[in-house]
Amino acid sequence: MRYIFILALCALMGCEEKEVIEPLAITPSGWPEAIFKNKSRKSLSETFAVHCAKLGATIVEESETRVKCDANITEGEKEWGRMFLGTGHSSDIHVYIQFNLIKRGADTHVQVLEWMQLQMPGGQIRRKDYNTPYYNNDAQAYLYIIGGQPV
Repeated sequence: MRYIFILALCALMGCEEKEVIEPLAITPSGWPEAIFKNKSRKSLSETFAVHCAKLGATIVEESETRVKCDANITEGEKEWGRMFLGTGHSSDIHVYIQFNLIKRGADTHVQVLEWMQLQMPGGQIRRKDYNTPYYNNDAQAYLYIIGGQPV
C-alpha cells in the first residue's frame, strides 16, 4: 500500500502545470531585438563592449557591426555542457554573447544572441542556443532599459 501511495504521488507531481512565461516582445528573428533611434553603431558598439566588461566577460570582437563576448561560466556549467553537448575529451566550453548592429537610416537595429559552444575531438563544433523565454525576456529588458524601442 505504501508503495502505491508513493507511486501515485510521483504520478501526480508529473501532472503539475508549468508556469507559462509570456514573452516581453515577439521579434521577427525570435531573438531579442530593438531599434535605437538616432544612435550610431559606433556608440552602441562601445556601450555593449562596456556592458560585457562589467559582466566580467572577455571581448572577443568589437566592430561597428558586431560585439562578441566570451562570458565567464562556472565549473558546473562547463560540466553540464560536456555531458549534454560533447564528451570528456571536448575542448573547453565557451558561452558567447553577440550583439549584431544593423544601420537603418539614422537608426540602429540591434539583435542579441547567446549560445554555448565546444569543439569535439574530431574538430566538429557543437552549439546550443540560449533561446528560452527567460533569456529572451532578460535580454529584451536590457535593450529597453538602455533606450531601445520595439521592432
